[in-house]
Amino acid sequence: MLSDGNACDVGVVRLLREHTVGNSVTQTHNKLSERHSEDWLTRTLQYLTACQPFTESPLTAAPTVAKPPQRPSLPNPRWLLAVYVRDVVNRHQGGTR
Repeated sequence: MLSDGNACDVGVVRLLREHTVGNSVTQTHNKLSERHSEDWLTRTLQYLTACQPFTESPLTAAPTVAKPPQRPSLPNPRWLLAVYVRDVVNRHQGGTR
């Protein structure tokens, strides 16, 4: 969803477009955080599963497997609101030309 350098994915912008009076940016941030947690857990499980055959092989000395990276932190809801505002302005300017 978020890429390196805090660039927003189109999926994040779509989530932000769903922002309404009853659906706050904080709520969108919580959804995004949940998705990122699930993604990170899936990738960590894939990494550890891929490492498992190497650590159990009797043919080689037990290699040292690096710990999976920490889950990256997400930008705060304020940053997401700024992205949403830029998206609205860009769409508005695109429609008035």
